[in-house]
Amino acid sequence: MRWDDDLWRIAGKHSRDMAGKQYFGHTSPEGHGLSYRYLKGGYACGVTVNGVLRRGAENLHRFSPSAGEDPAETIVREWLANKEDRKNLLSSPWDREGIGICIGPDGVLYVTLNFC
Repeated sequence: MRWDDDLWRIAGKHSRDMAGKQYFGHTSPEGHGLSYRYLKGGYACGVTVNGVLRRGAENLHRFSPSAGEDPAETIVREWLANKEDRKNLLSSPWDREGIGICIGPDGVLYVTLNFC
């Protein structure tokens, strides 16, 4: 897996959008999803998996910090416990990633990890 600045920018925008509008999800309140964000960011992703063209993937997390808890450790642990998120991290065709984090006005961290 290698770092991708474009995916970082796209992920960061989504995290800021979620924090600013106080929602959590792959689809914005306006109905825009991952494909729209990649297109708007000028990013083209195309990976063939079992004969199916995939245009990218995304892991999300919303984290409310508590004393003594390590956000990075907790977020990765919870991603690994989720079947789809784990697949994106460990057993997928993705070789590029970018992560964006934003702290909302309520102190909650919104994390977006984009893959291609």
